[in-house]
Amino acid sequence: MVKKNQETLPIPEIGYLITYEQLNILLEFLRLWSQLAMWTRSLILSTVNDTGNKTAVVNHLYTIPTEFYRALRIFYGTAISQQILNLLTNFITAQWRLIYALKEGNQQLVDELTVNLYQTADAFAEYIAPLNVYWDVNHWKSLLYQYIRLVIDEMVAMMAGDHDKEIEIHRRLDDVAEIIGSYMARGIIARNLALGGQGYQEPAASEPENPVPESAE
Repeated sequence: MVKKNQETLPIPEIGYLITYEQLNILLEFLRLWSQLAMWTRSLILSTVNDTGNKTAVVNHLYTIPTEFYRALRIFYGTAISQQILNLLTNFITAQWRLIYALKEGNQQLVDELTVNLYQTADAFAEYIAPLNVYWDVNHWKSLLYQYIRLVIDEMVAMMAGDHDKEIEIHRRLDDVAEIIGSYMARGIIARNLALGGQGYQEPAASEPENPVPESAE
């Protein structure tokens, strides 16, 4: 987290000042999407190679939606953030199931689970886009579809033992994750500015200390 010791930070490349609060928002969502891509790669590796750390990898991967929840609740409150947590959990679970189907060589199941993975992306895009006038549902879908295609390519390359290819694919996946994180952050920053810099005002009901994904498996 960037420490605030002055009001604004000059960004020469883009020609305007960004506040430390805005920079922290940007960095946090870049980090979260990058973490999602990185730990999904670890899940693929541990599943393909049946490594001893597979359970630990799975457990850590499922903590990432909770980190999104904590970052988003400042701007959207607990109920909306909980739903986003659930949708991201479904997104992870759909990828996990697809990895196993590919490993087993069950093409019919692979086809079904690939369709399901895109449907989870659609559900995420269709829920999140209306929350922010600066987000577009079709752009969200386009970004998530790029992410999914690269994740699937990464799975296939790892299972084929083509390590040079899977490393190159992951590099591209990390670039897409960064684009998604930037798009999410820039929308939040723009909306927050339009609201006068005030975050979400939570009703009297208290927020859950430890949000739980409703459909984690």
